[in-house]
Formats: sequence, structure tokens, C-alpha cells
Amino acid sequence: MARESALNVAIGFGRLDIIDYLLTRGFPVDYPGFENKTPLERAVECNQGSVVVTLLKHGTDWRRYEERRKTGDMSLVEWALAHEHPQVLGVLIDLYGDDESVFNQIGMM
Repeated sequence: MARESALNVAIGFGRLDIIDYLLTRGFPVDYPGFENKTPLERAVECNQGSVVVTLLKHGTDWRRYEERRKTGDMSLVEWALAHEHPQVLGVLIDLYGDDESVFNQIGMM
């Protein structure tokens, strides 16, 4: 029987307190859970903008999400825009502002 990771369960319920607890105590931020979904994929799937921000601040590999998404799926930037999560865009710019691909996706270049 396949089981979900503790982090992905907390993400599904939007429990930032538990998410932060797990990550500050060393739970791997990109650890795939059930169906091999990373925490970032789970947060996007559950439309949890504040969780995405938390994962980004804890060092999740957003480029891995971009590489793994299926044809036709939205990029992280497109998702943030479509679901009105400007804080996600702000964190991406703060953390990766020197990465031209972030600005290309946002449409700023």
C-alpha cells in the first residue's frame, strides 16, 4: 500500500505550522511522496500559494517542477498568475531575479 509523505499530507491540508516544523527539522524539501509527486507539485495541485512560498523559501527546486510538468500544464509562473498568487511571483523574483528565465516567463523581458 502506497503512503503519502508527512510533508505532502500537511500540504494537502494547508498546515503551514506543520510544514515549517518538518522543513526546519530537516525533512527534505523535494522529497517525493505518493505518485512520486514533489511537495511543490502537491502544493500547486492543491492551489496552496502560501505553501508554495514557504517551499521556495526553504529551497525547493522550482526548476525540477518545470522539467517534470506535463505538456499543456501551466508553468509555476503561469499558475501563480492564473490563480492570483502574487506572493509566489515576488518570491521567485527575490530568489531568482538574476535568472533571465523567470522574467521571460513573467513577460518582463
